[in-house]
Amino acid sequence: MQVAKRARASARLIPELSGAKLVIFDKDGTLTHCDKCFGPWVGRVASALAERGFVREQHAFFTALGYDPKLGTFTKDSPVVHGSNDDVRESAAREAFRQADTGGAYDDFRAGFLRDTAGAWAVAPDLLTSDTLEPCGDVAGVLGACLAEGARVAVCTSDDRVVTERVAEVLGLAEFGIGAAEIACGDDEAIARKPQPDGICRLCLSAGVEPAEAIMVGDSFTDMLAGIRAGCPRLVFVESGGHTAAELLQHFCGVDYIEVAKAEGLPDVIVRSASLPTEAPAGETDRVVMNAMPSIDGMLDR
Repeated sequence: MQVAKRARASARLIPELSGAKLVIFDKDGTLTHCDKCFGPWVGRVASALAERGFVREQHAFFTALGYDPKLGTFTKDSPVVHGSNDDVRESAAREAFRQADTGGAYDDFRAGFLRDTAGAWAVAPDLLTSDTLEPCGDVAGVLGACLAEGARVAVCTSDDRVVTERVAEVLGLAEFGIGAAEIACGDDEAIARKPQPDGICRLCLSAGVEPAEAIMVGDSFTDMLAGIRAGCPRLVFVESGGHTAAELLQHFCGVDYIEVAKAEGLPDVIVRSASLPTEAPAGETDRVVMNAMPSIDGMLDR
């Protein structure tokens, strides 16, 4: 069963989000939960690496990737949830190196590890189905509301394109105008991953809008920082990926070019200084409005 059904004319965005020309969504933790599809995938990877002699302590391997096989859940800092496939492979390589305890150089071990495990990382189609991809709320309602407001929608993710396009197919995102050109992925050529703004800027360019006319929606600090660096004046932070608004606020307080102007439990408004490395035109201090909410459902005016 596909998630997307476009006929939701009654759904509207909250007033704070009106007027945008493009709304860009992160994928994992924002549109979909990862546990049911990527949990079994980590198990398959562990078995494949064990067969190749790289994993002797399976529980430690799961821990390194932030996965609890008993609960079938990922930690909020898991590279599987918030990183790219390169990040996952790097975490796996470091854990395999620790277990090998060879005393050699890590770089040499890593090169051999990546070479010998090249066929172990593919995500099988049977793990990306309507049964395993659990939406983080009313995906269809939110996307439909964006379109009803006159805004186009897009996806910016650190995941690989093959997996992302399969997820888009299962969710029926084409129904909302999201095709290959409306998706920016971590393995796209000449695109630096978030928190760099490359993916957001490319999506804006493709849609023919300025970053100042776009909204970035995500569940991580890297999503929000990418939006700020791109020059998006409005951000939506969702807690569906495991991180809380309070944790996000702590992250922002540690960035020297950002001053939190309103910190009453939620990071509603952030002041961006002119020294911020952003794609936006240089100028005086800008205000970046951030709405924090439990999930994308909070974007709907119900």
